Amino acid sequence: MYNLLLEKDQYFCLGRIIKTSGYRGKLVFLLETDDPTAYDHLEMVFIDIENSLVPWFIQAYKEVPELADIKKKGKELEKKTLVFAETLEGSSRHTGTHACGVIIAPNDLIENIPLSIAKDSELMVTQYEGKQVESVGMLKMDFLGLKTLSILKDAIRNIKKSYDVEIDLDTIPLDDELTFQLYQRGETIGTFQFESEGMRKHLKDLKPTNIEDLIAMNALYRPGPMSFIPIYIKRKHGREKIEYPHPMIEDILKPTFGIMVYQEQIMQTARIMAGFSLGKADILRRAMGKKKIEIMQTQKIEFIEGALKKNIEKEKAEEIFGIMERFAEYGFNRSHSAAYSLIAYQTAYLKAHYPAEYMAAVLTHNLNDIKKITQFTDETKRQNIDVLGPDVNESAYSFTVTKEGTIRFGMGAIKGVGENAVKAIVAEREANGPFRNIFDMAKRVNLQAVNKSCFEALAKAGAFDRFEGTHRAQFFLNSFNLCFYCSSTFCSDFF
Repeated sequence: MYNLLLEKDQYFCLGRIIKTSGYRGKLVFLLETDDPTAYDHLEMVFIDIENSLVPWFIQAYKEVPELADIKKKGKELEKKTLVFAETLEGSSRHTGTHACGVIIAPNDLIENIPLSIAKDSELMVTQYEGKQVESVGMLKMDFLGLKTLSILKDAIRNIKKSYDVEIDLDTIPLDDELTFQLYQRGETIGTFQFESEGMRKHLKDLKPTNIEDLIAMNALYRPGPMSFIPIYIKRKHGREKIEYPHPMIEDILKPTFGIMVYQEQIMQTARIMAGFSLGKADILRRAMGKKKIEIMQTQKIEFIEGALKKNIEKEKAEEIFGIMERFAEYGFNRSHSAAYSLIAYQTAYLKAHYPAEYMAAVLTHNLNDIKKITQFTDETKRQNIDVLGPDVNESAYSFTVTKEGTIRFGMGAIKGVGENAVKAIVAEREANGPFRNIFDMAKRVNLQAVNKSCFEALAKAGAFDRFEGTHRAQFFLNSFNLCFYCSSTFCSDFF
């Protein structure tokens, strides 16, 4: 949608969202606004409360008599500074841009809200933060870019090249035995969402057998609900009795073995047990999640009244509301977890069925991270797939799969070798055949794109090792003069 609006010349309707940080406290203002040595005696009565937006000074004057005396009887500079500090407290020190938030207006943004500019945004940036900008009628959307989607796309392209098979990820079976065996073994390095060491340990214990297990695990593996993972595993395998808070919500909690995992389950409970509408249930969910005490108290009364109408005892209704309240603190959105788990399943499916093609795509999208390249190379070798070193006569910019089913190291991952240099090497190789030796290569490639530093980086990485009759160390003997001398037309008779 973002690109579509830009293509339709709706640039003026789009804006990024400002993000503030480092709210100024109280003592900090005194130290920033004037000579700090003038306030040495004030440090005894000031408390710096960072990130506080409450009118702290008004409260402090009542609770700290010394501070009130300074405001009334202190030096003129001190009294003036207190006035400034009262005015400025709560404002932010720093501003930035929301990572993925975009505002869409029905017409020109400048006619609706105050705007600013930011170094890291081509679009105008709102001067209101997210919550405030929505309250004035703007549409706020998060545009998330996942590297995983590009990995899937490249993996499918690799599969097409290797096997001439078109993979449609929307039609792959969601009960594939080979894929779930991969999850059960915890061999998920390189897949989406499930590759951390802790997650792999839980997967081995859980031994997931369906997509619902993956959705639940994705939702539970976070601070807070993580403690329920062992219970979920025990109940799945029948090692612990499944208990439901009330028979009326058994069908809701059956997929998660009696544990409230998702926000939707809390909303459904409110609807079934207390007759809440969807809108009202969502208000309850948000109030619980954000611990809005006043709203929760009102909702609790309405929940109990609704439950009584359905012949549920007051004590039981209060007990279930308490359970909902506790779980809502960390309850995860099921639709979000399901979407991510589906993408994760797709990555695992490709890794299970086309490991070389998939891992080549994973390596390609981590070209600039040597630690990850090392990690994924080790994982590839663990799958009995060789990762061959770079070769100027076979490597491309990215990691590729050879006819033998091995992976050839991409020249783009070699430090000191840029994309333009690789393009020049590959273009010459495809146009006039493989290079016979380093001298032939130096003569044929564009030396403005493939310069001395690039030759040295390729030599250090072993990209010339397959040339017969030479050793890697030989390439560093006066390499600059030798390569460039031999590439001149004066030496053309030697080739």
